[in-house]
Amino acid sequence: MPEGYVNGSIDEFIGVLNTTNAIAKGKATLYYEDGDTLTFDVTFPPKQRSGFTTKDQGARWDIGYSTVIETDQEITATLIRYDNGRSLGANFTSTLSKEWSIAEGVISESVFDYLSIYNPNDSEVTVNLKIPTPASYNTDESISFRIKGKRRFSLALHDYLRTSDMLSKGMIYGVLLTANQNVVTSLSHFDNNLGDETLTMAYPFRRSNQGFIAEGWMSDQGTNEWISIINPNKYNIDIKIITHYNNGVSQTLFNGQSLYLSRNPRVGRGLYNLVTHNLGYALEYQATVSESNSWNNNNTASDPFTSSLLQFIPPVGTQAPVIANFVHFGLEGLNSTQFTSEGKKHWEFAEGYRSFNKGDVTEYLLIFNPNSTKATATVTVFYDDGQYPTTINLEIEPNVKNWIALHDDPRIRDRSEYGGIWYGIMVDADMKVIPYFTHYDFGSSFALEGTGKD
Repeated sequence: MPEGYVNGSIDEFIGVLNTTNAIAKGKATLYYEDGDTLTFDVTFPPKQRSGFTTKDQGARWDIGYSTVIETDQEITATLIRYDNGRSLGANFTSTLSKEWSIAEGVISESVFDYLSIYNPNDSEVTVNLKIPTPASYNTDESISFRIKGKRRFSLALHDYLRTSDMLSKGMIYGVLLTANQNVVTSLSHFDNNLGDETLTMAYPFRRSNQGFIAEGWMSDQGTNEWISIINPNKYNIDIKIITHYNNGVSQTLFNGQSLYLSRNPRVGRGLYNLVTHNLGYALEYQATVSESNSWNNNNTASDPFTSSLLQFIPPVGTQAPVIANFVHFGLEGLNSTQFTSEGKKHWEFAEGYRSFNKGDVTEYLLIFNPNSTKATATVTVFYDDGQYPTTINLEIEPNVKNWIALHDDPRIRDRSEYGGIWYGIMVDADMKVIPYFTHYDFGSSFALEGTGKD
């Protein structure tokens, strides 16, 4: 987890779910921006949700750090931060890559974006950033810097982009990162206008021509959702955005037409005027090579930010990899995740809380079935006391989503003597599905796309 920061008003919690039959033993290490480290032993009981608080382990205040957890059993981990009444959260990743990308970035006087990078190598790493903006602004920026070995680095993108005069030219941007050694990257977004914050893990080198989000709900007031997309290729593409409504109807937005993206820009689309209100839906995108390309196949892509992609323009209609992020905002809070590029039969979430006082915390588990036949999923809830896990069976019709209101479901345990109970979630399905977890807490929110396992 590249992001990490605590002080007198900021607390961070690491939720861990161990679904194996054995105790997971190992160590956790905090790697600070100044090269200092803090290492401590960790133990996570089997079939249980547990974790630790970084402050309790002696985390230093007012300095950024990255967290690495190493155990002898496979676990799932999540970072949750509570910051002056706001919250953010994201999954840890087991992936390292020389290329990372993210489509979600906003330039505004009231927005603060921090790109966090962890260098796991013993030696110094050279990092290059390209900042795609809407094609009409033609203001792509490039940044290069070096990060010493075994440390965390944070770049205040809002400061850099304001001084580069981009604030007067555009309000949205993305990030394409390349490094000469493997790193890991995330974006922390603080929005004073919307009164909340988000933490979004970047995409590693595995970009996809198709992606899904199980979340989707638009009310008439106080709600909006956005899709942010980067075309990282050296050729033009077409992208279809499809809504799969809970009444079984699927609809391609923009009157059934594809959205055209030229080479390398970042675009954003609000969904408020495009989708049916007060009817749940899931989202899908499909990206292909556009027929609008005028280059011939003798032209190669020499741009280092696209060096790992196809160097020649593929035939029209060929699948094209893109980067896409999703944002949901309502009166209950702001959250953001990547699109999920591939369904899995097994998913895990290390974070969940059932409040004894109903209404304090609301949480939903959504599961979308992208298949043409009905899916069956078993949802297992593991509690922090290690006792009496809850099992719930769901049937999910083709191209729709089903859900559990975790805060209000009588099958989910609570624990009055402690005020509530922490839990983790495991999903096992008979075919590949797409989940989404949302947490709403006193006007703030975060969302998790889950950790999928084969």
